[in-house]
Amino acid sequence: MSLYGEPVPEEEVVHPENPLNRKYVCLTGFEREVENILNRKLLFLGAGRLDNPKACMHILIPSPSSMQKYGNPPKGKILDALKKGKQIMSVEELKELLIMYDLYEGEI
Repeated sequence: MSLYGEPVPEEEVVHPENPLNRKYVCLTGFEREVENILNRKLLFLGAGRLDNPKACMHILIPSPSSMQKYGNPPKGKILDALKKGKQIMSVEELKELLIMYDLYEGEI
C-alpha cells in the first residue's frame, strides 16, 4: 500500500459509508510525522492522497498554522482550492471524523 495516490480497494476500506471514501484529499502545512500518520488513516477511510491541489482533488485539509498564515486573506493552496471550488475541511472536522470512526489517537 502506498502512502500517496489511489485509494485502497473498496473491500479494504474500514468504513465505506464515510464521507472521505473515494475522495482525493490534499493535506498542507502538517509536520511530516503527523502527515504520515494522517495519510495512513485517510487511506483506511478510502481516500486517495495528493501532495498538491489538482483538478481531481476533492478536499483540502490545511493545518491550523496554514490557516492562520495563509487563510485570511486566502493565498497559496487555500486560495487555489477556493478558486477551483474545492471543499476545505478544518482540522476540527477531520478530528471529529477520525473520532467517529475510532481512528483518532491524539495526533492532531
